[in-house]
Amino acid sequence: MNQPRKSNILVILCIVCICSLRILCNALAAPKDEGDKLILAGERIGHAQLEMDGAKLDELLGEPTTGDQAMSRISETWCSKSTDGEIQQLIVYLHAADENRKHWAVTEAVVTSHFFHTPAGVTVLSEPAAIWREFPDLQYVDTAKTKDGVSVELYASAANGIGFVIERNAQPAQGQTWGRCHALVVFKRGQMIGVPYLGDCEPVR
Repeated sequence: MNQPRKSNILVILCIVCICSLRILCNALAAPKDEGDKLILAGERIGHAQLEMDGAKLDELLGEPTTGDQAMSRISETWCSKSTDGEIQQLIVYLHAADENRKHWAVTEAVVTSHFFHTPAGVTVLSEPAAIWREFPDLQYVDTAKTKDGVSVELYASAANGIGFVIERNAQPAQGQTWGRCHALVVFKRGQMIGVPYLGDCEPVR
């Protein structure tokens, strides 16, 4: 009389074990976060993490499209084209991490691609209202012109370590003082930055 009952219990236990194993496998297979897309103020843009060794970043992203080196500073730029043909850039600035300048660490990252986003969803395509909603303490820093002659302004939060390069409308209409956002910058908290140069991607086809 007890044998069928024991068999049923074993079957139920097997089913429970199989279901639990499937759930565990799915959990392990699912991405933990969108690390390659995430912007964290004062920390990173995608894989480009502040204080990260430059050689390690090159291993992750591959050889940069272009770059430049001064006495104690290196810039590296990765370029690509979006589906609509617009050139997109990830620019990383590195400073010497030792006296011999054998190691270089990431100190600033700039992006012009909407592929990257903050936890609240802000990208370079976001409206200024959405940008200020997430970062209400952004302050005006400087004005510059792009290689195409467009006037842009840098607004940054030193406390958060994030900034936005936003186009200034020459003739504001209906209160639209700002145009589109051209770039997003992440830097060390407590420091301040200048308007980044965004014109080194002409070789991209």
